[in-house]
Amino acid sequence: MRIKVRTVDQEYAKQNLEENKNIILLDVRTVEEYKEIHIPGSILIPLDEITKENMEKKIPDKQALIYIHCRSGGRSKIAYGLLRELGYTNMYDIGGINTWSYETERG
Repeated sequence: MRIKVRTVDQEYAKQNLEENKNIILLDVRTVEEYKEIHIPGSILIPLDEITKENMEKKIPDKQALIYIHCRSGGRSKIAYGLLRELGYTNMYDIGGINTWSYETERG
């Protein structure tokens, strides 16, 4: 069964992130990619670390509003499906950082 991945465009996501500090911005790239460049305020949980145990520790609220991104949009779609399987209900895929035209930081 294919699930429909809910998306929002990055301009809308950026505006919402500024207005709602409760949104979780989830980066599912690797540690190396995150260190190279990331969106301020994002939390890193690499795709291969999205497990029931990790998610219960890092994002215990399964109704939390989560915006997921990766480098180009492929891994964020996979992460969306994994989170859905784990019972998360309020996620949106915002695509990849390579098309994010707003503030980023290194380190």
